[in-house]
Amino acid sequence: MKPTVKTYAELQLAYDTFNARLFGGQLPECLRVGRELCEILELLR
Repeated sequence: MKPTVKTYAELQLAYDTFNARLFGGQLPECLRVGRELCEILELLR
């Protein structure tokens, strides 16, 4: 799997999990890019 695809799949899983558990699935769909993506990855590792 390409690194970009793997990274976004991991981020989507994390977002979906937190959305479901903490917010009852109420958060809207979103797309994170650029610097924010790098910061999120650091938090998840």
